[in-house]
Amino acid sequence: MGVMAAEGERGLSIGFSPAASFREHVATYRLPTKEFDYINFTGMEYVGRDVHLVRSADAVITVGGRMGSLHELSTALESRKVCGVLLGSGGLADYTPVLLENIEAPGARDVIYDTDPIRLVQKVIDALDKKYADFKHDGTDAQVSNDRAGRG
Repeated sequence: MGVMAAEGERGLSIGFSPAASFREHVATYRLPTKEFDYINFTGMEYVGRDVHLVRSADAVITVGGRMGSLHELSTALESRKVCGVLLGSGGLADYTPVLLENIEAPGARDVIYDTDPIRLVQKVIDALDKKYADFKHDGTDAQVSNDRAGRG
């Protein structure tokens, strides 16, 4: 299910489950629950869940990874998302530079690589700031509580 927890004042941990229900999430898929503030039960198995997850994100960071991570990364590239890869974390992450040098993929030249997770996240944030520089929002949506907007 990706990242296992989010901490701090400005974030929520949202899980995207392949299951259709809490029961299926726990009993069939044997996935965790307590690390998340909210779980979106997609009912789309892993392939559909991956697409829903990536299309709901502004950026995707690959750490380690197996076949599901490959699907998420390829979906993110096709969707023109900001993509970061943590080199030295094993699995797909360490093969990504060679893979993208040898196949044609949209946005492959824009993938952000780093060996330091803090530096990688900052580079991804900087890329998002640049991508969305024209979007301004004052954060005063009446329908969003301060707690849910990360301001509480």
